[in-house]
Amino acid sequence: MKNMWTCAAMNMAKTAVAMMHYQRQNMKQQWCDTGRSGRTYRPHRSTASRECRPCEPVGDDRKNILETALADGSFTTLTTALAKADLLGALQRGGPFTVFAPTDSAFSQIPTATLDELLDPKNIDRLQTVLGFHVVEGRLDAGSVSKRRHLTTTSGQRLTVAVKDGKVFVGEAQVTTADIQCSNGIIHVVDQVLMPGLDDLTAALAADARFSTLVDLVQKAGLLEVLKKGGPFTLFAPTNEAFAALPEETVNALTQPDAKDQLGRVLKYHLIGKRVFAREAASADSLRAVSDDRLYFGFQNGRLTVNEATITETDIETGNGVIHVIDMVLQP
Repeated sequence: MKNMWTCAAMNMAKTAVAMMHYQRQNMKQQWCDTGRSGRTYRPHRSTASRECRPCEPVGDDRKNILETALADGSFTTLTTALAKADLLGALQRGGPFTVFAPTDSAFSQIPTATLDELLDPKNIDRLQTVLGFHVVEGRLDAGSVSKRRHLTTTSGQRLTVAVKDGKVFVGEAQVTTADIQCSNGIIHVVDQVLMPGLDDLTAALAADARFSTLVDLVQKAGLLEVLKKGGPFTLFAPTNEAFAALPEETVNALTQPDAKDQLGRVLKYHLIGKRVFAREAASADSLRAVSDDRLYFGFQNGRLTVNEATITETDIETGNGVIHVIDMVLQP
């Protein structure tokens, strides 16, 4: 089964690259190659005399990211996954990108059933999230990567960066080969497949016993599908203890059948319509919530706060957002 989809996807990739080579060769008939720095040059002609002036650089003859990966031979599973995720074109024509590329050996560490599930066409969104977690916009060489604490990937989630004993790690993966230059970016080879948070916000909340009251109220307010399929969001999530601290009459009022809109507004006051990590929140005076009210940020006793609530845990990443745990229910 694996060989069948591998061959099919590889053929798709090679066909796409072959078409691009054909287009490139036709275009090159108009240029001259001086052999300087591997670049292509165009003879500049005077419109009056039609004589050649010194050649001008017009392009870059280095392979693009996809061509480089295919030519190497160590990334067949990666290129197969890119074909399955319909991302070949992005790495051919888009960029510049920095790609943390897992080798075939890295993919072999994933259980076969898990990999087959990811490559199932019905899971294309999850596969795109996983692959996007390996790509950062811009061209970042190893020196630039090692100076960062985090990198925001095209999946929207962040990669942590660490340097240990002179070796660069992104997430749990070590960069084993750095700075493979391509025409539209740069490749760093890594020894593990990087796995982002794939659960949506509702699944992440349901898996944590601290948020059972919040999950129940989200269902009552009719917001379950919004948090499941919408986003990305930032959620300031009150714990069960935070809800228990509310006056009983407040909880009763919010949970009445005719109070659905009011409950919805309270819960939407805990949401921002984009990913906001703790570092960004700490530098913001205020941000607008989905309820259209303002949330105010500050510090108290060295802890980041939102309104009167203390943020007790930050940056829990999910497939469609980020969760910050708070110790008090926010009231719009």
